Amino acid sequence: WRAPYGGRTTPIVQNGRLYMIGRDGEGLTEQERCLCFDANTGKLIEEHRFNVFQTDIVSVRLGWTNMVGDPETGNVYAHVTQGLLFCFDKDLNVVWQHSLTEEFGRVSGYGGRVTSPIIDEDKLIIGFLNASWGDQGIGRNRFVAMDKKSGKIIWWASTGTQPKDTFYSTPVVALINGVRTMVSGGGDGGVHAFQARTGLKLWSYPLGPGSINCSPVVQGNLVYIGQGEENEGETTQGRVVCLDGSKVADGKPALVWKLDGIKAKFASPVLHEGKLYMCGDTGQLYCIDAANGKLLWEYLYGKNTKGSPVLADGKIYLAEVNSKFHILRPTADGCEKVHTQFFKSKAA
Repeated sequence: WRAPYGGRTTPIVQNGRLYMIGRDGEGLTEQERCLCFDANTGKLIEEHRFNVFQTDIVSVRLGWTNMVGDPETGNVYAHVTQGLLFCFDKDLNVVWQHSLTEEFGRVSGYGGRVTSPIIDEDKLIIGFLNASWGDQGIGRNRFVAMDKKSGKIIWWASTGTQPKDTFYSTPVVALINGVRTMVSGGGDGGVHAFQARTGLKLWSYPLGPGSINCSPVVQGNLVYIGQGEENEGETTQGRVVCLDGSKVADGKPALVWKLDGIKAKFASPVLHEGKLYMCGDTGQLYCIDAANGKLLWEYLYGKNTKGSPVLADGKIYLAEVNSKFHILRPTADGCEKVHTQFFKSKAA
Protein backbone atom coordinates (compact mmCIF):
# COMPACT_ATOMS: atom_id res chain seq x y z
CA TRP A 1 0.00 0.00 0.00
CA ARG A 2 0.94 3.65 -0.18
CA ALA A 3 -0.53 6.79 1.36
CA PRO A 4 -0.16 10.49 0.45
CA TYR A 5 1.70 11.48 3.63
CA GLY A 6 5.38 12.00 4.32
CA GLY A 7 7.97 13.17 6.78
CA ARG A 8 11.68 13.50 7.41
CA THR A 9 12.05 10.76 10.01
CA THR A 10 11.48 7.05 10.46
CA PRO A 11 7.99 5.73 11.29
CA ILE A 12 7.45 3.23 14.08
CA VAL A 13 5.08 0.26 14.14
CA GLN A 14 3.38 -0.95 17.33
CA ASN A 15 0.39 -3.24 17.78
CA GLY A 16 -0.56 -3.15 14.10
CA ARG A 17 -0.39 0.62 13.84
CA LEU A 18 2.15 2.89 12.18
CA TYR A 19 3.01 6.24 13.78
CA MET A 20 5.00 9.14 12.35
CA ILE A 21 5.54 12.90 12.57
CA GLY A 22 4.81 15.11 9.57
CA ARG A 23 3.73 18.62 8.67
CA ASP A 24 0.71 20.17 7.01
CA GLY A 25 -0.26 23.55 5.61
CA GLU A 26 1.87 26.39 4.31
CA GLY A 27 3.21 29.74 5.41
CA LEU A 28 2.54 31.29 8.80
CA THR A 29 -0.18 28.80 9.71
CA GLU A 30 1.81 25.67 8.86
CA GLN A 31 1.59 23.01 11.56
CA GLU A 32 3.29 19.81 12.65
CA ARG A 33 1.23 16.70 13.27
CA CYS A 34 1.47 13.16 14.60
CA LEU A 35 -0.21 10.58 12.40
CA CYS A 36 -1.55 7.09 13.11
CA PHE A 37 -2.20 4.57 10.30
CA ASP A 38 -3.34 0.99 10.01
CA ALA A 39 0.01 -0.72 9.38
CA ASN A 40 -1.60 -3.37 7.16
CA THR A 41 -3.68 -1.11 4.89
CA GLY A 42 -2.20 2.40 5.16
CA LYS A 43 -5.57 3.86 6.18
CA LEU A 44 -5.25 7.02 8.27
CA ILE A 45 -6.81 6.33 11.69
CA GLU A 46 -6.12 9.58 13.53
CA GLU A 47 -3.95 12.69 13.54
CA HIS A 48 -3.01 15.25 16.20
CA ARG A 49 -2.00 18.74 15.01
CA PHE A 50 -0.11 21.43 16.89
CA ASN A 51 1.21 24.89 16.12
CA VAL A 52 4.88 25.81 15.71
CA PHE A 53 5.90 28.57 18.12
CA GLN A 54 8.94 30.00 19.95
CA THR A 55 11.32 28.82 17.25
CA ASP A 56 12.35 30.14 13.86
CA ILE A 57 12.19 27.06 11.65
CA VAL A 58 11.73 26.74 7.88
CA SER A 59 9.02 24.35 6.83
CA VAL A 60 11.22 21.70 5.22
CA ARG A 61 12.91 21.19 8.59
CA LEU A 62 9.81 20.48 10.64
CA GLY A 63 9.41 17.05 12.17
CA TRP A 64 13.05 16.00 12.62
CA THR A 65 12.42 13.59 15.49
CA ASN A 66 11.31 9.97 15.69
CA MET A 67 8.34 8.89 17.76
CA VAL A 68 8.90 6.09 20.25
CA GLY A 69 6.51 3.40 21.42
CA ASP A 70 6.12 1.60 24.75
CA PRO A 71 5.04 -2.03 24.31
CA GLU A 72 4.05 -2.32 27.99
CA THR A 73 1.37 0.41 27.96
CA GLY A 74 0.74 0.73 24.23
CA ASN A 75 1.44 4.46 24.51
CA VAL A 76 3.50 6.43 21.97
CA TYR A 77 5.61 9.55 22.56
CA ALA A 78 6.69 12.52 20.45
CA HIS A 79 9.04 15.49 20.90
CA VAL A 80 8.33 18.20 18.34
CA THR A 81 10.03 21.33 17.08
CA GLN A 82 8.57 23.99 19.38
CA GLY A 83 9.34 21.89 22.46
CA LEU A 84 6.10 20.05 23.14
CA LEU A 85 6.67 16.55 24.53
CA PHE A 86 3.60 14.33 24.21
CA CYS A 87 2.52 11.02 25.65
CA PHE A 88 -0.36 9.65 23.54
CA ASP A 89 -2.47 6.55 23.91
CA LYS A 90 -2.76 4.26 20.89
CA ASP A 91 -5.46 6.52 19.38
CA LEU A 92 -3.35 9.73 19.77
CA ASN A 93 -5.34 11.00 22.72
CA VAL A 94 -3.04 13.04 24.99
CA VAL A 95 -2.22 11.22 28.25
CA TRP A 96 0.24 13.90 29.45
CA GLN A 97 2.47 16.57 27.96
CA HIS A 98 5.24 19.04 28.79
CA SER A 99 6.27 22.23 27.01
CA LEU A 100 10.04 21.84 27.38
CA THR A 101 10.90 25.29 26.03
CA GLU A 102 8.49 27.12 28.33
CA GLU A 103 9.03 24.96 31.42
CA PHE A 104 12.75 24.22 31.23
CA GLY A 105 14.28 26.67 28.73
CA ARG A 106 14.92 24.04 26.08
CA VAL A 107 16.83 25.38 23.06
CA SER A 108 15.94 24.50 19.48
CA GLY A 109 18.87 24.59 17.11
CA TYR A 110 19.52 25.45 13.52
CA GLY A 111 17.01 23.86 11.21
CA GLY A 112 14.96 22.21 13.95
CA ARG A 113 17.84 20.15 15.30
CA VAL A 114 16.16 18.61 18.33
CA THR A 115 16.34 15.14 19.84
CA SER A 116 14.17 12.03 19.93
CA PRO A 117 13.13 10.46 23.25
CA ILE A 118 13.61 6.85 24.31
CA ILE A 119 11.72 4.53 26.64
CA ASP A 120 13.68 2.47 29.18
CA GLU A 121 11.92 0.44 31.85
CA ASP A 122 9.53 2.89 33.61
CA LYS A 123 11.15 6.01 32.18
CA LEU A 124 11.05 8.32 29.20
CA ILE A 125 14.53 9.81 28.70
CA ILE A 126 15.36 12.76 26.48
CA GLY A 127 18.37 15.03 26.01
CA PHE A 128 18.51 18.69 24.97
CA LEU A 129 20.29 22.00 25.57
CA ASN A 130 18.65 24.23 28.14
CA ALA A 131 19.13 27.15 30.52
CA SER A 132 16.42 28.02 33.01
CA TRP A 133 16.91 28.94 36.69
CA GLY A 134 18.45 27.72 39.95
CA ASP A 135 21.04 25.02 39.39
CA GLN A 136 20.08 25.04 35.70
CA GLY A 137 20.73 28.74 35.21
CA ILE A 138 23.86 28.08 33.19
CA GLY A 139 23.39 26.63 29.70
CA ARG A 140 24.32 22.95 29.49
CA ASN A 141 23.65 19.75 27.61
CA ARG A 142 21.21 17.97 29.94
CA PHE A 143 19.17 14.79 30.05
CA VAL A 144 15.92 14.31 31.92
CA ALA A 145 14.11 11.11 32.87
CA MET A 146 10.35 11.19 33.41
CA ASP A 147 7.89 8.61 34.60
CA LYS A 148 6.54 7.29 31.30
CA LYS A 149 2.99 6.96 32.66
CA SER A 150 2.65 10.35 34.38
CA GLY A 151 5.40 12.64 33.01
CA LYS A 152 6.72 13.26 36.56
CA ILE A 153 10.45 14.02 36.61
CA ILE A 154 12.64 11.26 38.09
CA TRP A 155 16.15 12.67 37.53
CA TRP A 156 18.18 15.33 35.74
CA ALA A 157 21.74 14.87 34.49
CA SER A 158 24.31 17.04 32.72
CA THR A 159 27.42 16.36 30.68
CA GLY A 160 29.07 19.09 32.77
CA THR A 161 30.77 20.91 29.91
CA GLN A 162 29.80 23.87 27.76
CA PRO A 163 27.76 22.94 24.67
CA LYS A 164 28.94 24.24 21.34
CA ASP A 165 25.95 23.32 19.18
CA THR A 166 22.58 21.60 19.31
CA PHE A 167 22.57 17.87 18.58
CA TYR A 168 20.30 14.96 17.76
CA SER A 169 22.05 11.86 19.01
CA THR A 170 19.46 9.43 20.41
CA PRO A 171 20.52 7.71 23.65
CA VAL A 172 21.09 3.96 23.83
CA VAL A 173 20.68 1.90 27.01
CA ALA A 174 22.75 -1.25 27.55
CA LEU A 175 24.33 -3.31 30.32
CA ILE A 176 27.98 -2.19 30.49
CA ASN A 177 30.24 -3.72 33.11
CA GLY A 178 27.14 -4.94 34.95
CA VAL A 179 25.57 -1.46 35.15
CA ARG A 180 22.44 -0.39 33.24
CA THR A 181 24.00 2.46 31.27
CA MET A 182 22.66 5.19 29.00
CA VAL A 183 25.11 6.38 26.32
CA SER A 184 24.61 9.38 24.05
CA GLY A 185 26.46 11.89 21.95
CA GLY A 186 26.14 15.51 23.01
CA GLY A 187 26.24 19.09 21.84
CA ASP A 188 29.63 19.58 23.52
CA GLY A 189 31.60 17.35 21.16
CA GLY A 190 31.67 14.32 23.45
CA VAL A 191 30.04 10.94 24.01
CA HIS A 192 28.74 10.46 27.55
CA ALA A 193 27.53 7.64 29.79
CA PHE A 194 25.15 7.79 32.76
CA GLN A 195 23.48 5.31 35.07
CA ALA A 196 20.12 4.84 33.38
CA ARG A 197 18.20 4.45 36.64
CA THR A 198 19.69 7.39 38.55
CA GLY A 199 21.29 9.79 36.05
CA LEU A 200 24.69 9.53 37.76
CA LYS A 201 27.42 10.39 35.26
CA LEU A 202 29.86 7.54 34.62
CA TRP A 203 32.25 8.84 31.96
CA SER A 204 32.81 11.15 29.00
CA TYR A 205 35.01 10.93 25.91
CA PRO A 206 35.70 14.05 23.79
CA LEU A 207 35.66 13.62 20.01
CA GLY A 208 35.73 17.16 18.65
CA PRO A 209 34.57 20.77 18.99
CA GLY A 210 31.14 20.36 17.38
CA SER A 211 27.99 18.38 18.08
CA ILE A 212 27.84 14.58 18.06
CA ASN A 213 24.73 13.66 16.11
CA CYS A 214 25.33 9.94 15.62
CA SER A 215 23.70 7.55 18.03
CA PRO A 216 26.05 4.98 19.57
CA VAL A 217 25.98 1.25 19.03
CA VAL A 218 26.82 -0.89 22.07
CA GLN A 219 27.89 -4.53 22.13
CA GLY A 220 28.95 -5.93 25.46
CA ASN A 221 31.19 -3.32 27.07
CA LEU A 222 32.17 -1.75 23.76
CA VAL A 223 30.69 1.51 22.45
CA TYR A 224 30.95 2.49 18.77
CA ILE A 225 30.23 6.02 17.55
CA GLY A 226 31.36 8.51 14.91
CA GLN A 227 31.50 12.24 14.23
CA GLY A 228 32.10 14.53 11.26
CA GLU A 229 33.70 17.67 12.70
CA GLU A 230 37.35 18.42 13.48
CA ASN A 231 38.98 15.78 15.63
CA GLU A 232 39.99 16.51 19.22
CA GLY A 233 43.58 17.74 19.35
CA GLU A 234 44.27 17.15 15.65
CA THR A 235 43.89 18.84 12.27
CA THR A 236 42.02 15.93 10.69
CA GLN A 237 38.25 15.80 10.27
CA GLY A 238 35.89 12.90 10.90
CA ARG A 239 36.44 9.98 13.23
CA VAL A 240 34.95 6.61 14.21
CA VAL A 241 35.91 5.19 17.60
CA CYS A 242 35.47 2.06 19.69
CA LEU A 243 35.49 2.68 23.45
CA ASP A 244 35.65 0.18 26.31
CA GLY A 245 33.08 1.36 28.86
CA SER A 246 34.31 -1.15 31.46
CA LYS A 247 37.78 0.40 31.66
CA VAL A 248 37.38 3.93 32.99
CA ALA A 249 40.22 6.08 34.33
CA ASP A 250 39.84 9.72 35.42
CA GLY A 251 36.27 9.75 34.10
CA LYS A 252 37.29 8.61 30.61
CA PRO A 253 36.78 5.20 28.97
CA ALA A 254 39.64 3.36 27.31
CA LEU A 255 40.07 3.85 23.57
CA VAL A 256 40.15 0.46 21.81
CA TRP A 257 40.68 1.91 18.33
CA LYS A 258 40.00 4.96 16.21
CA LEU A 259 39.68 5.44 12.46
CA ASP A 260 40.14 8.99 11.17
CA GLY A 261 38.96 10.51 7.90
CA ILE A 262 35.38 9.19 7.89
CA LYS A 263 33.04 12.19 8.20
CA ALA A 264 30.16 10.50 9.99
CA LYS A 265 28.33 13.64 11.04
CA PHE A 266 24.73 12.47 10.86
CA ALA A 267 24.07 8.78 10.26
CA SER A 268 24.34 6.24 13.07
CA PRO A 269 26.23 2.97 12.55
CA VAL A 270 25.05 -0.61 12.27
CA LEU A 271 26.97 -3.50 13.86
CA HIS A 272 26.50 -7.01 12.48
CA GLU A 273 28.60 -10.16 12.65
CA GLY A 274 31.78 -8.34 13.61
CA LYS A 275 31.44 -5.60 11.01
CA LEU A 276 30.57 -1.96 11.63
CA TYR A 277 28.73 -0.23 8.78
CA MET A 278 29.04 3.57 8.84
CA CYS A 279 27.85 6.21 6.37
CA GLY A 280 29.92 9.23 5.40
CA ASP A 281 28.29 12.59 4.74
CA THR A 282 28.50 12.39 0.95
CA GLY A 283 27.04 9.00 0.16
CA GLN A 284 29.77 6.54 1.13
CA LEU A 285 29.05 3.32 2.99
CA TYR A 286 32.10 2.13 4.95
CA CYS A 287 32.59 -1.40 6.26
CA ILE A 288 34.93 -1.54 9.27
CA ASP A 289 36.31 -4.51 11.19
CA ALA A 290 34.69 -4.01 14.60
CA ALA A 291 37.56 -5.73 16.41
CA ASN A 292 40.46 -3.59 15.22
CA GLY A 293 39.05 -0.62 13.26
CA LYS A 294 40.51 -1.70 9.93
CA LEU A 295 38.64 -0.36 6.90
CA LEU A 296 37.56 -3.39 4.86
CA TRP A 297 35.82 -1.64 1.97
CA GLU A 298 33.82 1.43 0.97
CA TYR A 299 30.97 1.82 -1.51
CA LEU A 300 29.59 5.02 -3.03
CA TYR A 301 25.81 4.75 -3.15
CA GLY A 302 24.68 8.41 -3.24
CA LYS A 303 25.50 12.05 -2.65
CA ASN A 304 23.92 13.48 0.50
CA THR A 305 23.67 11.24 3.54
CA LYS A 306 21.73 11.90 6.71
CA GLY A 307 19.59 8.77 7.05
CA SER A 308 20.96 5.95 9.19
CA PRO A 309 21.30 2.46 7.69
CA VAL A 310 19.06 -0.44 8.72
CA LEU A 311 20.21 -4.04 8.27
CA ALA A 312 17.69 -6.86 7.79
CA ASP A 313 17.53 -10.08 5.79
CA GLY A 314 21.19 -9.69 4.80
CA LYS A 315 20.55 -6.32 3.16
CA ILE A 316 21.17 -2.71 4.12
CA TYR A 317 18.41 -0.13 3.64
CA LEU A 318 19.46 3.52 3.24
CA ALA A 319 17.75 6.82 2.54
CA GLU A 320 19.24 9.93 0.95
CA VAL A 321 18.23 13.57 1.37
CA ASN A 322 17.44 13.86 -2.35
CA SER A 323 14.46 11.48 -2.15
CA LYS A 324 16.32 8.30 -3.06
CA PHE A 325 16.02 5.05 -1.13
CA HIS A 326 18.61 2.31 -1.59
CA ILE A 327 18.69 -1.41 -0.91
CA LEU A 328 22.26 -2.78 -0.81
CA ARG A 329 23.70 -6.23 -0.19
CA PRO A 330 27.05 -6.28 1.64
CA THR A 331 29.50 -9.05 0.75
CA ALA A 332 32.81 -10.20 2.20
CA ASP A 333 34.85 -7.79 0.12
CA GLY A 334 32.39 -5.18 -1.13
CA CYS A 335 28.79 -4.22 -1.74
CA GLU A 336 26.25 -4.60 -4.53
CA LYS A 337 23.14 -2.59 -5.33
CA VAL A 338 19.83 -4.44 -5.17
CA HIS A 339 17.49 -1.54 -5.90
CA THR A 340 17.20 2.26 -5.85
CA GLN A 341 13.82 3.96 -5.56
CA PHE A 342 13.24 7.64 -6.33
CA PHE A 343 10.24 9.28 -4.63
CA LYS A 344 8.92 12.17 -6.71
CA SER A 345 7.72 15.28 -4.93
CA LYS A 346 4.54 17.08 -5.91
CA ALA A 347 6.64 19.66 -7.78
CA ALA A 348 8.39 16.92 -9.76
